[in-house]
Amino acid sequence: MIQLPRLRLSGEEMSLKTWKKEFFPVPISEVRKGDALTHALRKWTGLTTRNLKKHGLSNLFSVCIEDLDHNLFGVSTSTCSLCKFYRNHTGCLGCPLVKLSGKQCDLKGEPFYEWSKWGDPQPMIRALKKCIKMEGK
Repeated sequence: MIQLPRLRLSGEEMSLKTWKKEFFPVPISEVRKGDALTHALRKWTGLTTRNLKKHGLSNLFSVCIEDLDHNLFGVSTSTCSLCKFYRNHTGCLGCPLVKLSGKQCDLKGEPFYEWSKWGDPQPMIRALKKCIKMEGK
């Protein structure tokens, strides 16, 4: 197996840890409702190919990201700040993404579906930016 050189930023080896420091610095349990949209946008911006490569991460079937040491970060409802506040057993009533499109983000053609199908974070990034604009933030 070929060992890839490790990238460094400010003397720190690039990894899932450095990615989290830049794009997921506040754990879901500590996110406040008023910060959920910006928290989500920050995470999704970190899922672009450019930002994953910058931290030496790879996208594993759009389910999680992984670093060279096989540390994993799941991209799911458990790491979504909006799901923390709006998702329950009956759906996602009140979620800014549902207000934007009228549909849950995991349905065909919606942003999370596009991520899970194609690994493309851009539809979610665009949708979150629209939601932020709608909310006046």
